[in-house]
Amino acid sequence: MNEKKNFIIQTTHQLYIEKGYLETSIQDILNASNISKATFYKYFTSKGSLTLELLRKLQDKMNATLNFMILNEAAGNEEQIIRKTLCFIKEFENEHALRPIIAEAIVEREPELISFINQRRQKSIYWLFERMESAFGNRYPNAILDATLYLQALVKELMKVNYSSGQNVSIELIVNRCFDWMLMSFDDMNQNPIFDSKSIIEQSNIIFTSMEQFMHETLQLNDWLKDEATCTENKGLFVEYLKFLIMNRDQLSEYRGMVQQIAESLENELLDKYPRIQNYLQILKSISNRDG
Repeated sequence: MNEKKNFIIQTTHQLYIEKGYLETSIQDILNASNISKATFYKYFTSKGSLTLELLRKLQDKMNATLNFMILNEAAGNEEQIIRKTLCFIKEFENEHALRPIIAEAIVEREPELISFINQRRQKSIYWLFERMESAFGNRYPNAILDATLYLQALVKELMKVNYSSGQNVSIELIVNRCFDWMLMSFDDMNQNPIFDSKSIIEQSNIIFTSMEQFMHETLQLNDWLKDEATCTENKGLFVEYLKFLIMNRDQLSEYRGMVQQIAESLENELLDKYPRIQNYLQILKSISNRDG
C-alpha cells in the first residue's frame, strides 16, 4: 500500500481510538496527518471509504493472526483453540476499538461500508461455526449452530456489561465461563436443536475475498493434516509450509520460486490423498501471482 495512504489510515485509526468515530472530522484527519483536502481525496472519496479500508486492514490482520494461532496448536486441542482464539478476538477488538468504530460508522449509511460490516458479522458466525464443528461435530452433530450462536451472543453481552460497568473482569475469565456454560447445555441442544445448521450455513450469503479464501483453505488443509495422522511422512514439513504462506500472505509474489516449490511438494504428496488439494493450489497460484 502507498506509504502516505497507509499513514493517513493509521493516523485516523488513532484519532478514532482517542476521540471516537463520530467526534473525528475530516478536518481532524487533515490536521493530524498534515495533509491537504486534495491529498485526502486523492486516496479516499469520503470518511466512510477511509474507514472501510481501515476495517479491511484490521480484519485481515486479525484473521491472519487467528490462522497462525491455529496452525501452531497441536492436534486434538480443538476446545482449547476455541477458548484461546475467542480471547484473542475480544482482546484485538478492545485494543483497536473495533466495536465502537463499527457501531458509530453505521450512521454513514454508505452501502459498501454497511455491506462490509454485515458480511463481517456473518463471517464471524461462519468462522466460529467451523471451529465448533471441528471440535464437537462428532459428539453433538445437531447442536453446532445453536451452540455457536449461544456462545457468541453470551460472550458479546458479557463483554458489553464488563465494558460499561468498568469492572474490568478479565477477558479470559469471561470467555472460559461462557464456554463452560455452553458445554453444560450441549446435550439438550443436541437433542432439541432450534436451527438446522447445514441449511442455514449453506444459505448464508457470504462473499469471501480471494485472500479470505486462501486463508480459509490453508486452515482447512491444516485441519486435515492434523486429523489424518498417517496421511504423509511430511506432515510436519507441510504445516511449516502453511505457516510460511500465512505469514507472508501479502508478499507471496516476491517468493514465487519458493511458493512454486511448496505447491509442487503438496501436489506430489497429496494429490491422491487430500480431495481439495487442486482447489487449494489454484487459489495459492492466484494469490502468489498478484502484483505486490
